[in-house]
Amino acid sequence: MSESCLFNRLTRGRCRKAWLLFASIALLCNSCRERERFLVSVERHFSTAEEEAFILTAEGICPAREDVLAVADPEDVDALNAEAGGNCLWWYICCFKVPYAITTDAIAYFEKRVNTIRQESSPLAIVYPTASLKYEAAIEYKDVFTYDGEQYSDIYVIHMRLYYGEVFGFLSGAFFEKERIVVVTLEGEALAVLGDGPTSVAII
Repeated sequence: MSESCLFNRLTRGRCRKAWLLFASIALLCNSCRERERFLVSVERHFSTAEEEAFILTAEGICPAREDVLAVADPEDVDALNAEAGGNCLWWYICCFKVPYAITTDAIAYFEKRVNTIRQESSPLAIVYPTASLKYEAAIEYKDVFTYDGEQYSDIYVIHMRLYYGEVFGFLSGAFFEKERIVVVTLEGEALAVLGDGPTSVAII
């Protein structure tokens, strides 16, 4: 993936621009140790094995492919279908996979991306690349839960949040945060999946 490719794809009217100079300065600090420049944090908070299973089930819910393709650039549709094949299509922009939804595959992709950038990083680089992934999921029982006018009773609410950021050149990088809420019955049946859709990406 080239820097110009990522920049062009993320600035074609679908993702907001942001000049995060303070973030890039912090991330570009050449004195930072490697473990501070490449961070992967994946946490799932639960009290029982059943709750853990409900979280994993929620992460495994794939968005409808037609919904994902509806927000993709028409020029990307064939490429997206070809790359996803029979697997879950959770991203909607080629080149740099911007998530439509937080899924098991999305978490694995960004974790692998951090590790790949670390492995390809040269100790002789003038500007050190950085990459970080922070994912957190928690489950909570609710007597009543209301979201966007819809009310659910006697259920579990699974809240997922994923942050990813990388700097791949001097003052060049991309950052985003994504959330997903899944409402399930006490037996683990999904009643609602909330938060899926286009993701705002800040680029510098």
